Amino acid sequence: MTIKATNDLMFKKILSSVENKDILQGFIKDFCGLDAAYEDMHIESPFSIDLYKEASGSEKKIMRLVESDISVELRNLNVIVELQMQRDIHFIARVLHYTFKRFCKNYAVPGKVSIDKYGDPNYYSSLVPVYSVNIVSEKLFPDDYDAMRTFTLYDTQHSAGLGKEWIKISFLELRKTQIRDINLKYWHEFLVKGDAPMKAPANAPAYIKKAYDIANYANLDDDERKIYDEIERYQSKHQSAISTAVDDGYNMGVGEGIGIGIEIGRGEGREEGIEIGRGEGIEIGREEGREEGREEGIEIGREEGREEGMDALFELIKQGVPPDEAIKQLKEKGNG
Repeated sequence: MTIKATNDLMFKKILSSVENKDILQGFIKDFCGLDAAYEDMHIESPFSIDLYKEASGSEKKIMRLVESDISVELRNLNVIVELQMQRDIHFIARVLHYTFKRFCKNYAVPGKVSIDKYGDPNYYSSLVPVYSVNIVSEKLFPDDYDAMRTFTLYDTQHSAGLGKEWIKISFLELRKTQIRDINLKYWHEFLVKGDAPMKAPANAPAYIKKAYDIANYANLDDDERKIYDEIERYQSKHQSAISTAVDDGYNMGVGEGIGIGIEIGRGEGREEGIEIGRGEGIEIGREEGREEGREEGIEIGREEGREEGMDALFELIKQGVPPDEAIKQLKEKGNG
């Protein structure tokens, strides 16, 4: 039975065991482009089943081991390898933090600090480049199909670096398949395969074929099998908790969104109603104003007509026209 190479125990057994330095050497060459001498490779915390056995039964202790990186010191360079199989929205920030923290850790290291001609120590002389390799299950960069992405400190305006590549950060996204380098393709294929029986590609390098051989349940001793199953159980539980939290968060978000939407709708409806009311009120006011204006105009016209009629009547009477005759004349004039 083949087991997942992305199980933490298997991943570290393959890449950080002292007896598997040849695999690590090939990994560093393929991912970092470095020809590291076998004798120059120092694994800071080599794989030890005893560490896992001591932590067995404690989810907290086991997961602390799972979350630790593989750190390798070369002659003049450090390499950090991390396997990230759970979604972490802060992962890139965390990678930057640990990469630069590792870089700063090499400041003023005793025994590695050079002395200038005046006898003064140059504390910066112990700083060395740090290469970070991150194997991730999630798509961190969804804008293209390239599975391998590498970032360095680079002057974009002048197309120049800092003399040496002090920092290099690489990501291999397992959910993508477009890979240009053939050996990286072999590694990608090895890492994405699950429990199905695996056979290394015929043209794969010997160190990758060895990794395939190790990733076999039958090649684990009893203690390693027990720890492997325990890690799988804890990781499944952790993933289930995350999925549940995501679902709960989604449902809560939908509910809150509906509530907020209703409240916003009420507010917008209120504002819209006021606006419409203003418009309709103005229109109604205008119409009523026109009507009242007409009535008032008619009334004023009538009043003015009366006054003018009385003035004309008095004028005729002054001229000696009898009142009955004067009224008759005014009526005939009005009808004409």
